[in-house]
Amino acid sequence: MLLDYRNSSVQAIFQNYADYRFYRRFCNHAKVYWVPGSGGVSRKIGASENSFVAIQRDSKLSLVAKSIQECASLIQEVKAGDSLSFTLVGCSIRNELAKAQLPNFENVGRYAQDDIFIDGRSFIQPEGYGEGIPHTLVDAMCSGMKVFIKKQCFLRYGLHKLHCKFSCIGNGWGELGATANASKEVSLESVNESYISIISSMNKLKK
Repeated sequence: MLLDYRNSSVQAIFQNYADYRFYRRFCNHAKVYWVPGSGGVSRKIGASENSFVAIQRDSKLSLVAKSIQECASLIQEVKAGDSLSFTLVGCSIRNELAKAQLPNFENVGRYAQDDIFIDGRSFIQPEGYGEGIPHTLVDAMCSGMKVFIKKQCFLRYGLHKLHCKFSCIGNGWGELGATANASKEVSLESVNESYISIISSMNKLKK
């Protein structure tokens, strides 16, 4: 999205906090808003405390496989001696990249949307491509999962602005400490309310 910083009539909503912060700083005349994601919902999660899941698509796996494996290897170091399980959901069973670059993971293929977390109680959010807050991340937060995320992603998505905590475990990775209030703020209900409120204010400014 390109915004003309000289145009005071420009209004835009960003899901990526880093983009929002940039345009707020440099597009002084534009009216910009930030909404944290597209709205998460609570889903069923796994029973084992030592079960970890990563959700990806075939088209994006090559961009994030190295990051996913880095997190898994770090978790194994931190939890040395524990029996851990790592599951990849959302990719083709025949995905050769998953076999080659994610040796710690069982690739279970695609699940129904409601079941994407059933093999894990902890969620791995990789880095590798820029976007707004990933939908699976806010779903994981709303589902009460432990979330492992890189510090730069934690900041890029604006999670610090939701009063979430970041507890470093090494190499820039950390565990997300999401309060009940933060999970509520990224929920589908709250996000929809935010969009309605912002669009309403936009319409008032146009009059």
